[in-house]
Amino acid sequence: MLPGGWGHSVTGLLLARAAMKEYLFPDPNAPRQESGAIPIAAFPGWGKALGRFATAAWTYLRNRLGSSGTRTACPPSTSSTTQAPQQLLPAPTPLTRGQRLTEYFNRLRGQPASRTADEALGRVSQTLHEVEDALSGIPRQNPPPPPNMPDGRMYPPLADRITRHADGSITAQTRGHDISIGRDGSITMTNRQTGQVDFHQPGAGN
Repeated sequence: MLPGGWGHSVTGLLLARAAMKEYLFPDPNAPRQESGAIPIAAFPGWGKALGRFATAAWTYLRNRLGSSGTRTACPPSTSSTTQAPQQLLPAPTPLTRGQRLTEYFNRLRGQPASRTADEALGRVSQTLHEVEDALSGIPRQNPPPPPNMPDGRMYPPLADRITRHADGSITAQTRGHDISIGRDGSITMTNRQTGQVDFHQPGAGN
């Protein structure tokens, strides 16, 4: 026999354990107690005090874990993960005129050869615009500035610098090059200062 008071405490702990087991792992064949309390009669000989203790333990478990008879899941966290601000990539450094010319010629070489003079002239103009838009850092002016007032950007030949010949060929001039385009789509660019051919691509036409 335990000292005074201990017997009730141990019995209460055992009762609470039994109540917890019944709540967490209920017998599916046993009738459910809808009132949320454990009848004192279920514990014969233990007295009203222990019955009230068990009822309190049962009520505590129901309030703590939920009245549905199952454990309640923790709600998802509503705090969003703080993302570090994205660093903007620096703007590309504009290339020099010589570097842009090299890129221009490389792009022309990488394209399929033209079949007509007009097709070749279109490629010459469009490709130069693309290179300068991407690599010069200088906004395109339309119309381009006068030859005696350059803005540092390269422009394709202007309409008044383009000549169409009876044999179907085209000649044109820019500030830096004389351009000869054959009727078969061939392209030849000659440096106006040195007389050297800086670019040539055979045509694919007749």
